[in-house]
Amino acid sequence: MGASASFLDAEESYEPIRVGQRKRVVVFDFDRTLAAVDVNLYSQQGVAALGGHDRVKSLDSMLAAIRSFGCDLGIVSFNSRSTVVKTLNAARLLRHFRARDCYGIEQHPKGDLDKAKLTFAKIMKPRGIRPQDVCFVDDNGDNLRDLRANRNTKGCELHHIRTGMGMDDEDMERVVRWAEGKKPPRRRKTDRLATRASWKAPAEIVSD
Repeated sequence: MGASASFLDAEESYEPIRVGQRKRVVVFDFDRTLAAVDVNLYSQQGVAALGGHDRVKSLDSMLAAIRSFGCDLGIVSFNSRSTVVKTLNAARLLRHFRARDCYGIEQHPKGDLDKAKLTFAKIMKPRGIRPQDVCFVDDNGDNLRDLRANRNTKGCELHHIRTGMGMDDEDMERVVRWAEGKKPPRRRKTDRLATRASWKAPAEIVSD
């Protein structure tokens, strides 16, 4: 990981949740969710892997907004933790996350790649967070189905990223609205591989 990694706070311990107090958390996948591509040795790196400077600004604004509403941020990825940390740090986005809440493939039990189990064991259970106070964002429908099927994570808010190129502005708005405690807007019907430049207004509105 290296000494240059700039987490929000790498050594902060958990505080018990008091009676009447709710703690909420937004958990992100990394590849094709926060990142615009599957980040590896052969892909774009750093800011480019996150979709360029304009998209990084949008991600920065989204993460800051979510934190401003009192939510914690986490990452549960099947990529290596070092790749996640290096990429986010290059774009100055790592400062929104705590080290304790960033998990890569190394933190999953060997032979048991299940994001629902890890999210509950590492993020929810230590804080005493209820499923309805967790928003999970992922481009892989299988991971979201695992969260829906697991009794410990059933009831989490699930956001499926369908662009094939990471969260777009609409996805970011929906997650921020959840963090604010408001009902996310209905999703526009867009082509899965469409780019923002190719979207046509007015977009068709469909129910989730």
